[in-house]
Amino acid sequence: PRSAEELIKDKKQIIFANSQWVSNAISEYYGVDNIPVIYPPVLLEVPEVPWKQRQNACLCLGRIDAEKKVEEIISVMSRVREKTGQDIHLHLAGAFGDTPYANMIYAQCIKLPWIHLHGLVYGDTKIKLLQSFKFALHMREDEEFGISVAEYVKAGIIPIVPDKGGAAEIVNIPELCFSSTNDAVDKFISVFSNEELQETIREKIHQRKIDFSCD
Repeated sequence: PRSAEELIKDKKQIIFANSQWVSNAISEYYGVDNIPVIYPPVLLEVPEVPWKQRQNACLCLGRIDAEKKVEEIISVMSRVREKTGQDIHLHLAGAFGDTPYANMIYAQCIKLPWIHLHGLVYGDTKIKLLQSFKFALHMREDEEFGISVAEYVKAGIIPIVPDKGGAAEIVNIPELCFSSTNDAVDKFISVFSNEELQETIREKIHQRKIDFSCD
């Protein structure tokens, strides 16, 4: 079988990237320019729910795994709660594997009444969660795309994401992209505390979700 490098450098092959971040990484690593980008479509359709009917809470979709940095999500939300004095809840929706990391996160979560564990969700249950909350937090940097972030956008949720990787590209709103955990806390509080800013960002997110539709 041919190596990845051979395939990528073969001009007869058509190679696509699922984000500009991936395209740039391929170009830098293999010395090949102009890798076209095609965003994966988000098949999930989430009927709109009025903003005022959503909870002032934070959602995190995805498996409970070290690369998802769930411990940092918990830390950021704990600091947001402390700084704002608001009883902001965190909802984790993802499968817990039988790993030391997952067990550590589970033991931490069951001690905190403001954290809710939903386990693996799909179908109508997942749609209902995406309709229920105003905010999401995503901590994984240098991710190729980030399908959960695209689902937040499709659902009209305001996601706070790292400024490196595909997640920042999906959101494409500087006010939502952080450079550190301290910045994540500040960005979350800035949006959470400003309803006028929320409305402005929601209008931008509405435009972004068209890019991830199946139409």
